[in-house]
Amino acid sequence: MSYIQRLWLIIVGKARHAIYLFLLVFLFALLGIVGYFFRNIVISYENTVIYDIGYSLMLYTEDNEAISQDVLEYISMLDGVVGYNQEYDMLVEPVNIHNAIEKDAANVFAIPDSEMLRLFGCTDTQLNLAFSNNMELIEGKMPATNCRGAIIDEVLAKENNLVVGDKIVIGAKQSELEIIGIYKTLSLPQETWKLPSGNLAYGQSPYSYVFCDIQSYEMIIGYELPLSSVYIYATDMDALENVYSAIMQMGLQEDVYRVSNLTENKLSNGTSAARAVNLTATLLTRLSSGLAITILFLVVLLWMRACYQDIAILISLGEGRLAIIIEYFILTTVIASVALLLALPCCYWLISNFSDLFVEYMFIATGNMSGLEMDNYMVVALEQELCVTDYIKSNLFLLVVVWVATLLSSIEIFRCKPTRLFHSS
Repeated sequence: MSYIQRLWLIIVGKARHAIYLFLLVFLFALLGIVGYFFRNIVISYENTVIYDIGYSLMLYTEDNEAISQDVLEYISMLDGVVGYNQEYDMLVEPVNIHNAIEKDAANVFAIPDSEMLRLFGCTDTQLNLAFSNNMELIEGKMPATNCRGAIIDEVLAKENNLVVGDKIVIGAKQSELEIIGIYKTLSLPQETWKLPSGNLAYGQSPYSYVFCDIQSYEMIIGYELPLSSVYIYATDMDALENVYSAIMQMGLQEDVYRVSNLTENKLSNGTSAARAVNLTATLLTRLSSGLAITILFLVVLLWMRACYQDIAILISLGEGRLAIIIEYFILTTVIASVALLLALPCCYWLISNFSDLFVEYMFIATGNMSGLEMDNYMVVALEQELCVTDYIKSNLFLLVVVWVATLLSSIEIFRCKPTRLFHSS
């Protein structure tokens, strides 16, 4: 008898247990992918928040007085601190140029080009996340506190025949800004608009983005902006928490200085929609994983116990216990793998056709039927689709559960004593 025939006989001999294992793995794969779908929304939400606001803190004064430079220098030297920035933005009307943005019709929600420009004033433009996440300087230098001037997009420069050294005139006061650099847009900036229906549309910005130093920005708006609040950026979440703790231990005047962990607050609190998705993802993940671990372990354990007599006979004939364990490991792996492979197209069909319904039912079940407090981050997260690797990752968990259940159940094989077969109970 060949090895494969022997394995097949083990399956046929206890077909009921093999069918149970197959069906349970298949059903848990369907339940798991729904949980993974919501977990993917949560992860996309967190990634979008971090992409937009980075790992950032805000340090500000209650009385709007300027923050001490000694304080800023101390903070900038803390481990994990990328730097600090003060930034503002506003829409301004160009005088001697016209707005020009790169066209991407597939990403625009019926929003016409604007006659305005969006002007960003920054202490350090390099740290402006709107710039660092979407643009790359290709000519000239970056505006900063010690470097006056502005940088513009290459599309705006080309459409208006502008080069480094030229001056643009913007704003009601017709303020002049010298162009000190030109950048290339890597990914089109996104903005949100409220439609007549009250819903939010999220698409390509209709404005050219112009970045300048904070002093030039103050000149355009006509008054000085005291450095009373700054964004402090860290390298990652751990560094952010350490920087936050270090600032809290600096002994700053509590009635003057305030510090807010923007990233942590946004991820922890979010909107009602974000909290609802996170709650659903957590419940489904725990439910599917908890049930899968418990039930699959019991099915594999009962299968091996049902085979106790067969195992005892094999051991009495000289078969090694480890070889028997490997046989059952192969069997459960094959059955689970076939179930997961067949579940993949079903999972894809389920998510492709019913994902919107899952989201709708989730909001209804969590009491978010009216209005839905939806921010830009959640809009983007809900648009993210699962890729092939996501389906595979979701199913691999069940395969690992089956492996662990098989290994744990194999204790029965080591405890098996063939002599019991020849004694009455």
